[in-house]
Amino acid sequence: MLSRAKSLLLNAALAVVLLAGAVAVAAETGMIVTERPPDAPSVVERPSPKIQVRGHVKGLYPGARKSMKVRVSNRLSQKVSLVSVKARVSDASPTCSRSNLSVTRFKGHKPIRAHSRTKVRTKVTMNETTPDACQGARFPIKFKARVTGKRP
Repeated sequence: MLSRAKSLLLNAALAVVLLAGAVAVAAETGMIVTERPPDAPSVVERPSPKIQVRGHVKGLYPGARKSMKVRVSNRLSQKVSLVSVKARVSDASPTCSRSNLSVTRFKGHKPIRAHSRTKVRTKVTMNETTPDACQGARFPIKFKARVTGKRP
C-alpha cells in the first residue's frame, strides 16, 4: 500500500511539474488566454498627438462635388490599422453655415507602418442652394481618426 501511495504522489508531483512547464511555455508564446490577451488588437479611443490627420480641398462652388485627399500620419513606434476618419466641418462665417458642406467618412482597414503615413479619399459636396457668398470661403475642418493596433 505504501508503494501505491508513493506512486500516486510521484504521479501528482510529475503532473504539477509538467503543468508548470506548459504554463511557462504558453506564457512565452502568448498562448495563455486571459480576459484580453496582451497581443490582441485594441481600439485607441483617446486623442493622440501620435496620429495626425490633415486634408483640404479647393475649388468648391454651389453644387460642386470634389474628392479630398486626407493624409493620416502614424508617429507611433508600432503598426496600426486605420479604421475610420470623420470630418467635422465648422461655419466659414456667420453668413456661410457648415450645413452647406458635407464630407463623407472613410471606413475600412488600411495598415499604416510605424513612423509612416497613408492617404485616403473622402468626398466633399457643397449644396446647390449654397449662397454665392460662400464660394471661396474657408470652412475649418477637424478630423477624427480611429485606429486599431497593439498597445505599446
